Amino acid sequence: MKILAALILLILLAAAAAAGYVWYCIEKPFGTIPADGLYVDIPHGASRRAVAHILEKEGVIRNSFAFELYARRHPKRTLQAGEYAFDRALSSKQVFWRLANGEVYVQPFTVREGETIYDIARDLEAAKYMSADDFLKAAEDPTQIKDLFPDARTLEGFLFPATYNLPKHATAEELTGMMVRKFREALANETVLGLQTIRSGE
Repeated sequence: MKILAALILLILLAAAAAAGYVWYCIEKPFGTIPADGLYVDIPHGASRRAVAHILEKEGVIRNSFAFELYARRHPKRTLQAGEYAFDRALSSKQVFWRLANGEVYVQPFTVREGETIYDIARDLEAAKYMSADDFLKAAEDPTQIKDLFPDARTLEGFLFPATYNLPKHATAEELTGMMVRKFREALANETVLGLQTIRSGE
């Protein structure tokens, strides 16, 4: 009987220790973040378990099991894909909510009205977002706008001036895609406003 009681006590102590360790992993910050920050890419479609293993491998969290356990307590929250930047040690709980809220790393880049594709290319290279040649190669391909303007030879005039939030490793094609989509939206809004003006004058 004493042996059984001792065994039960050991099991209870082990369970308490495990629960304490899990709590510690969830609540206490972990990791030594480099001076220039740590960037972690979470791929689209990754499960909670896969995300947890990525974060542990990159040194962002202490224990993947504890992170996954905390994530399962919030089944309605989805961990968002994208690149995340860490400039200080965080707890697993803080990391979870950063991913659940989709706080991906972005770099603002402003295209001013009247700028040519060459101006934009120069600004991008100066800001070290991408090379001027890469941007010009993408901007000189009119494929993205051919359905609306079959005679277009480049994207000149179709890259909408605005501030764009770029991921750390944005490609020229991604940026021109954002800009053309913005142009299409503006064009659609102008068309709607024009129709409304015509109808109001009838």
